Amino acid sequence: MRRKTKYYYLNLTREELRILREGMLWFRNQVLREGGPTEDIDGLLLRILK
Repeated sequence: MRRKTKYYYLNLTREELRILREGMLWFRNQVLREGGPTEDIDGLLLRILK
């Protein structure tokens, strides 16, 4: 039997969304500086900004 995927949704104000986006971009830049992969972070950013 296959499990159903759970989805979670957040209702954010514009200010909360801005803070989340800036934090994610900062984290992504840190990972880039260290030479790590950013594909998962990029995918999450795309979903947030959609």
